[in-house]
Amino acid sequence: MLKVPNASEIFFVCTEGLVTSVTGAEALKLELVAAELPDVSVRHIQTSWLPKDAQIVLCHKTTVGFVQGLVPEAVVIGVTDFLKAPEYKELAEALKEARGL
Repeated sequence: MLKVPNASEIFFVCTEGLVTSVTGAEALKLELVAAELPDVSVRHIQTSWLPKDAQIVLCHKTTVGFVQGLVPEAVVIGVTDFLKAPEYKELAEALKEARGL
């Protein structure tokens, strides 16, 4: 199972300005609400604006290495299907576990 910190903010980064990553961020928000984690913020952001203290970052699978280099302490999760990524549910469950829920 995926291990994540008890973070209150998740970053969904876009490296190429793709609208699909905005859609992915929205899909992740819906999954978090369904998992009864509505207080977790999901921010869609360009990689150049990614805070160095980010704890959880989602990006396209092909850019995981690049993003990990920017925030080496973060859990970086790569996805390929931004609309229906199984990683969203896995992340929500991991966050619940990190919170002891």
